Amino acid sequence: MCRPLFCWLALLLPVAVGCSRVDRLPTTPTRASVKLNGAASELGSDAATKLYPLDLGNKWEYAGESSKTIVSTGGRDQKHGNWTRKTALTRTETINGREYVREENELDDPSSPTGGPYTSIRRLRQDRTGLYEVGTAPPHAPPFAETRLLAYPLHKGATWVMTEYPHTTATVERLEVPRTTAGQFPAWRIRIRNGGHLPQEESFVWYGRAGYLGMKTHLDFGKPDASGHIEIIEDQSESLTSLSISHRE
Repeated sequence: MCRPLFCWLALLLPVAVGCSRVDRLPTTPTRASVKLNGAASELGSDAATKLYPLDLGNKWEYAGESSKTIVSTGGRDQKHGNWTRKTALTRTETINGREYVREENELDDPSSPTGGPYTSIRRLRQDRTGLYEVGTAPPHAPPFAETRLLAYPLHKGATWVMTEYPHTTATVERLEVPRTTAGQFPAWRIRIRNGGHLPQEESFVWYGRAGYLGMKTHLDFGKPDASGHIEIIEDQSESLTSLSISHRE
């Protein structure tokens, strides 16, 4: 299993890997119109409020699983893995004149060759226009380039450019109520498209007032190899298992 890259895991997912159509985020049937209508009412005021719970001290835990299949002239090779991840909002930091909330992540991946926890950091800020992340600028990006994770107000059909490095767009597909180990939370299902990916490749994330609830991604691509040509099929999913967040008005 390749280690998930958490700078991208809940964001763009351009290189995420995972299991064969893992389904960790089943949703309530669409006939649950009363519940979905209530969820729409709850999430429909995003234009006037900030959706993501960025209060210091908020914590989330996730579980993920993945698989990678390599098809070549020599046959098929498959790898599977599982991981858990803890994340917490610990303090604020000022970067380029803007205040961000520091999110610290700790990944426990038993298949990691290092044999120990893998840590990473995200820096997030939020205003009436959306949720943003700043980090190490990718190649050709200007210093302090931000990724627009969410664009407010969220509603079905909303589309925005998350980043130009590489060009990546997000589209809100619909409102759902995912069933997670931590409970059921109204959330927007958002499809993420990387301009360099093939049509059969897809990535989805779920966001609501409880924060980031999980993701699913599927990659299917070929590349040259010493023996000719190989096809790589990767799937990955992650889902919320517990949370401790402030309840704001």
